[in-house]
Amino acid sequence: IEIDYVYYAPDKRKRDLMNVIAVADKFFQDALVEYGCIETDDTDTVVKITSLFGGVDKEYARIVATIKQFKTT
Repeated sequence: IEIDYVYYAPDKRKRDLMNVIAVADKFFQDALVEYGCIETDDTDTVVKITSLFGGVDKEYARIVATIKQFKTT
């Protein structure tokens, strides 16, 4: 699978995107395994992770995760 993350910050303060995403990704992948969505979160299963800064949303700061089947071309 591949997991795409989009981070929407609560304000305009500068942040290290990978610090935010790395923590969220660790817990998210562990939850996927714990709830039986994937068998394991090793590199045979999770082959691609991308992150994007989505801007500022003062009303609804969040991280949106999208899971897709990985396709080789």
